[in-house]
Amino acid sequence: MKQILILIAFIAALTSCKKGTNIYGVDCTPNTSKAVQSEIDSIGRYLEKRIADPTDPDTTLSRVIQHSSGFFYYIAESGASAKPETCSTINIDYKGRRFGGPSVEGTIFDTGTGSSLAVYNLIAGWQQGLPLIGSGGKIHLYIPPSLAYGAAGSGVVKGNTYLFFEITLNSFY
Repeated sequence: MKQILILIAFIAALTSCKKGTNIYGVDCTPNTSKAVQSEIDSIGRYLEKRIADPTDPDTTLSRVIQHSSGFFYYIAESGASAKPETCSTINIDYKGRRFGGPSVEGTIFDTGTGSSLAVYNLIAGWQQGLPLIGSGGKIHLYIPPSLAYGAAGSGVVKGNTYLFFEITLNSFY
């Protein structure tokens, strides 16, 4: 009898989920937000200026690619073939900063422990960028405000801030 009740509860949980949600009701639909053209153009000009600067030590800038949603990225290491999805929990090490500015809050890197985060809780630029790499992968993300914290900002990140992140995807499940 107990096994039948468990089976009924499991079936009810599966059938009660809306399309695109997991068994906990979390929306697992991939984020398809797009940046506004003026922000995309701003990042393009920022990257062009840095590429043209002979004193800029970043040699990867000429290999940065524009994503269809409007952020820019460079994959330093692709990692394993399996990629995280919207409802994945990831463990990462990362550095973040404003374009041409100091580090932003929550910056962690090479601590050996990483940060465990649910992809669906992250800014749109991360939700769209992290599935480009697998475990062990490393990516650089240049994210416009509309795919980050928007006009409102968050914490010490002021509104309309362009952000850069170096992310190492340690693992995901």
